[in-house]
Amino acid sequence: MGSPGSGKSTVARILAKKLNKPSIDIDNDILEPMWGVKISEKLKEKGSKHFIEEEGKALMTVKAENSIISLTGSNPLHDEAMRYIANTGYVIFLDYPAKGILQRLHKMKIDRIVGQEIGTPLTDILEHRQMTYEQAYDIRILCEENESPESVSEKVIEALAVLEEDQGYVSTRQDKDSVSVQERTSLGEILLQGLAPDGGLYVPALQIPCLSKGEWSRLVNMSYRDRALRIMERLINPCDLHPSKLRLFLERAYNNETFSHEKIFPVRHLKDNHFLLELFHGPTASFKDAALQLMPQMFVDALRHNEFKTDSSRYIILVATSGDTGSAVLDGFRRHAEGSGVGVIVLFPEHGISEVQRLQMTAMSGGNVQVLGETMV
Repeated sequence: MGSPGSGKSTVARILAKKLNKPSIDIDNDILEPMWGVKISEKLKEKGSKHFIEEEGKALMTVKAENSIISLTGSNPLHDEAMRYIANTGYVIFLDYPAKGILQRLHKMKIDRIVGQEIGTPLTDILEHRQMTYEQAYDIRILCEENESPESVSEKVIEALAVLEEDQGYVSTRQDKDSVSVQERTSLGEILLQGLAPDGGLYVPALQIPCLSKGEWSRLVNMSYRDRALRIMERLINPCDLHPSKLRLFLERAYNNETFSHEKIFPVRHLKDNHFLLELFHGPTASFKDAALQLMPQMFVDALRHNEFKTDSSRYIILVATSGDTGSAVLDGFRRHAEGSGVGVIVLFPEHGISEVQRLQMTAMSGGNVQVLGETMV
């Protein structure tokens, strides 16, 4: 799946050959034989709205197993058809740079695509398409500027291998090579456990994914949320936490109702090559807000899928803080976990924190949070 000009058909053919699977091009193998006319003629006859409907109905007739299917650029505009196709396998989004898409379409002498009305710039249509694609994939392939179809196909194969292996997580105090697949810990388990039983931190069992220079360059001008999504997608198996749900969590966590700066965590240029990352724009002015506006949502989601949880289950998170952590934990869980059966109790040293920190915690209201000041003897 991807924009017109993203190389879907070419990548699909390469994948089919490498994986020894049949390749189905929706345009060439389904639509034109079914309609008996070229795609352009059908679009001219029906107009964009009715064309998308006809195209969606045609897609829902496709019955293929163990195949590589190249969707049309407008297939994702039909919600029912995309739900149908999503139930047949993994949907892979070739996320190609808009600049490169425009260059390819220009070379192909294409100046209009499905859904584009007269007078509407192609750039606006591609931006709208991007928003649609963002709702419909299981795996994103972050394509670099001018990246070849061969390179993109290798990324797809690697992503499928990671997806199907379900690598899990191991402790930093474990020898990765000595831990069997069955002994690895799932995402849901590590969210509920926090630290590993041996006191270590959890990391992916296989190699921690890296971004290439070209992939990093794609992230530079993105918003904090979009950047975070693309990085976290590389660390989390979509079977554990689907990108659509992860996107929702990020939207709830990092927005301008919660953070006082539109860039969430802006970088200030001081002088020469000196820059300052400002981490105080969150609801409690603590750098801990970076994690604790997101983590409670993931915790509650993991809890909902925990096999031992019942409707009457209640969970208490006990926190001991010497300052910033307490207010950030309280705010995160009261915003994102109230009514979930998860409560938080924060303990702080009565005479060991600043007055501002004490007031932040003791003034925090919420049905699932409590604060206790302790006097050290």
